[in-house]
Amino acid sequence: MLRKLSWQDADAFLNHYRTSLSPQWPFVIIPQSQSCQTLMESGKTPVLLAILATATYSDGGLQLVCETVFRHFIAFKTFINCEQSLTIMQSLLVFLAWHHYAYRPKMAELYRNCQVLVEQGMHDLVEKRPGQAQSSDQSLEVQRALLGCYYLSTHGLNVRSPGV
Repeated sequence: MLRKLSWQDADAFLNHYRTSLSPQWPFVIIPQSQSCQTLMESGKTPVLLAILATATYSDGGLQLVCETVFRHFIAFKTFINCEQSLTIMQSLLVFLAWHHYAYRPKMAELYRNCQVLVEQGMHDLVEKRPGQAQSSDQSLEVQRALLGCYYLSTHGLNVRSPGV
């Protein structure tokens, strides 16, 4: 985890995401039963890092560290390992929805890359859905992610595009 952040503090930021941010962005929902540790153990590390990169906005220094860790993690997974997954898409949806908390002008390139990834991921999720058996919880996660991608690609990204 991040050395500057205890599990207890990370769980507090996760709860802040659940109570303050998630109700305004219902495309990535984290159940109350999941802690930061259980998110990491279940393979949702990218989602946790995105949540921490956005929910730590009250501490600018900590947020910068969380955002940097998130960006490096996503760059490694997507550009070096060429991975595409629901978890990565969920993390990008969270980060893009709340990017204005962490926005810096130098991030415009990251913003464009994330826009491309959301579009790729939406295409990938639509192609994989019909032939895969999914639990009802997993199916709801996919549906929420697809709706989030649709929303960002039709409303959110166009309205909040940097430099416009």
